[in-house]
Amino acid sequence: MQTLHYTTALKQIVRELKVTELLTLLRPFTMRTPNAPIDQTFKDQLSDLMFGSRAGYERLIGDPITGKVLQSLAIDNIYQTARLGRLLSQFVGYVQTEQHWGDLNHLAEFFAFYELLQSLANLQNSCVTLLETEKLGGAAGSDGILELQLLDYDGTGIEAARLGQFVSTLTQLHTDLARILAISGDRLRFVYFDSGSDLIAGIKCAAEIVDKIKTLFKEFWERIVFRRYEDFGKKMDSIAKGLSIVGTIQEAVERNTLSREEGSVLRARVLNEVGALIGIGATDGVGSFSRVDLAGWPSIRTKALSRGTSSPQCFAAPLGFQRGGGPKL
Repeated sequence: MQTLHYTTALKQIVRELKVTELLTLLRPFTMRTPNAPIDQTFKDQLSDLMFGSRAGYERLIGDPITGKVLQSLAIDNIYQTARLGRLLSQFVGYVQTEQHWGDLNHLAEFFAFYELLQSLANLQNSCVTLLETEKLGGAAGSDGILELQLLDYDGTGIEAARLGQFVSTLTQLHTDLARILAISGDRLRFVYFDSGSDLIAGIKCAAEIVDKIKTLFKEFWERIVFRRYEDFGKKMDSIAKGLSIVGTIQEAVERNTLSREEGSVLRARVLNEVGALIGIGATDGVGSFSRVDLAGWPSIRTKALSRGTSSPQCFAAPLGFQRGGGPKL
């Protein structure tokens, strides 16, 4: 498992187990203070968080990545339904804090749970600092960081041709988006590579370009992930109509920062470049679609590898052009 996968999984675990919220709510009960009432508001908040945390655990344990991390941390014993239910029912039954401190069995359960939460929070902070922030570096000023993953289809490694096209296509996509967004002087930099079976690349460039690339990947996946891929090219024209980048280009044309002809060409190129990246197995890093089986895309992969990004490789005709007609946005 790559370090970025591990760190991202930890962040998801901490978020879905409600670790920060539970630590904040329970921290006063780790320090003995004069006897005080335990009010209903606290009990209601604790109930909501405990049920939410348990539901989050069920979701996480079924995921191939977060499930593996949870198993390695051996927290399943603490998260047994009966054990969490017993801890919650004890708190709900108490009316004074002295009851909490006077029940030794309850204290053992409470501190085991609290220390687990604290350990998860500490582990997340350590991994984010040492494995993510120090390696990727901060995105200073107007820069942002994009994480893209290049999948190893069959576990035998990533071909040089695919890696080369990944870099060249991404570079061209960056150039085209910079032109569309009227961003000058920006540089695309590869600041981190995390290898395993797949390859994760940390890429730094203008934050606005990073956001556009992330959105393009997300919108492409939302439109094609459940489609049949044999006739992928035939469907791309209809898929492209709802992409936000089309609206961005239209706005640039209306502002006269792009000519209508240049807008048509850039639209076709950007969409083809994203299609080529997806076709060679590039996904949005460690995001929700990163484990989709792209091995079922043989025709797209062949086209993406056999043609350059200067000509459309995923579309039946360049987007923005009607057959037999002139440029059209």
